Amino acid sequence: MNYGEIIAYWFLRFNGFFPLNNFVLHLPQQHPIEGERRDQNGTADTDILAIRFPHVYEEIGGQPDDWSPIFAHWGFSLDKEITAFIIEIKTGDLSENAILQEAQRAFGDNRMYAAIRRTGIFPYDESMEAMKILKKQKIYVSHDKSKRIGKLFISKEATVGRRNTEISLLLDRYAFHITLTDCEEFIVERLRKYQRRKNNDRMFFPDELIQYLAWKINTAHSGEV
Repeated sequence: MNYGEIIAYWFLRFNGFFPLNNFVLHLPQQHPIEGERRDQNGTADTDILAIRFPHVYEEIGGQPDDWSPIFAHWGFSLDKEITAFIIEIKTGDLSENAILQEAQRAFGDNRMYAAIRRTGIFPYDESMEAMKILKKQKIYVSHDKSKRIGKLFISKEATVGRRNTEISLLLDRYAFHITLTDCEEFIVERLRKYQRRKNNDRMFFPDELIQYLAWKINTAHSGEV
């Protein structure tokens, strides 16, 4: 994973998701909507495929007030629904056109179909319906209102171009949007909230960035740095 994917991964994990990074998608040989067959099998990936169940609990870091409010702002009820995200992450400087092109590529029909089916949260017929809905908007809600799946685009900046166009508005049709800075701030705040325990347990984390941040935040608080 690159640094942007690592930050996004831990933002999701600290919000109770099971994130799967660089998830390989074996694209269908036949286009799921148009029915055209491909000359050869295609393969792609999604930066992160994340799934969350509604009854997440942990004494340290899994309390009801530990989750980012951004999900409720987007219309997700983390404590009531199965939630899934298909996520694209960009760390570079992109133009408005490049951002739109990247979103269209990342959330294309074949990729959406493969990702939705791979989550396993919808039966076949509803997976097809979800894909068609996600072609036009950024979220799909199941018939029984118990499951939601959305598209999430994470970028370095909140705005783009000379006009400082808000990326969240630019991508409004295609995906939800959050910045890497937003993700980082949430991670730091979570580590600060549970700094003593997180620092003591830092070597159990499989990622050097989180190990370092847990140590840094704790030592800064204790006055050692």
